[in-house]
Amino acid sequence: MAFAKDSPFGASPRDVVWLAFEQSPLGITVLSLTPDPARSSVLLVNEAFAQMLGSSVDELTTGEQLVCRTHPDDVAPGLVNIGVLITGKVPVVQWDKRYLHADGHVVWARVSASVLRESDGRLGFYVALTQDITHQREQEARLLERADHDPLTGLLNRAAFEEHAHEQIVRANRYGERAGVLVLDMDRLKRINDRHGHAVGDKALVAVADALRSRLRDTDVAARYGGDEFVVLLPHTNSDEAEVIADDLTNILASTNLPDASDVPLSISIGSTEITPDTRDIEPTLAEADQAMYAKKRRRRSRRAG
Repeated sequence: MAFAKDSPFGASPRDVVWLAFEQSPLGITVLSLTPDPARSSVLLVNEAFAQMLGSSVDELTTGEQLVCRTHPDDVAPGLVNIGVLITGKVPVVQWDKRYLHADGHVVWARVSASVLRESDGRLGFYVALTQDITHQREQEARLLERADHDPLTGLLNRAAFEEHAHEQIVRANRYGERAGVLVLDMDRLKRINDRHGHAVGDKALVAVADALRSRLRDTDVAARYGGDEFVVLLPHTNSDEAEVIADDLTNILASTNLPDASDVPLSISIGSTEITPDTRDIEPTLAEADQAMYAKKRRRRSRRAG
């Protein structure tokens, strides 16, 4: 790095650089660099970087401490990027990574890094400019969630469910996994809407979603497929196990009271089937579960009529 002999600021160029380092709104870190990036040590961090992580400069000027403040899943990708810089193939590498704030929450950062070499070409220093993009990431996550979720029930929407189903079919074809599939149809929604209005009908739909959330596992995928129809994907579940879950859901909703429509009992009809290694498309699978659901409805009506 070369400096002009005379400074227009009445201070040496090095003083100007140091002032920019100290007062930069971007986080700046400087590390001594070795052929093994994991063995590099932190030389300098500025106040903006320390504040971003809720720490003091002194707390972040040891290599061990700085690595500990990187999200575990982002340590290896960071070392890979530094390795790319060391090769000299590119002058700058930019990527997004996660740090851990002093209070434990995740801080998303956009890192722009470069390598300064000695005059003889030997490795010198690794310099990174870091911008806090946590707010931007959170906004993107909220937008993505709205795009993938049904706004009324908070469950996934049809498009998002079909993506999960496609991934499950791929795993079934490749690894022999099985998964249960449920199709749920809410009974008497039209009666609730006609007697009490659509706002109460919406509460009934939310009650179905709440029943699903209360019974399903974190790995299960539930979605509002459209209108009063819901679908559920149950990884590593066979048809018999899916039927047990269907019965549990039926009982949960039957015991749910909707105060605004107490004269219309809440109930659902559920059909089940299974994704197998032979499954190629989700539509025939859903159609099979749908037929099973309507068969149950017919049997129930026949019992009432008898």
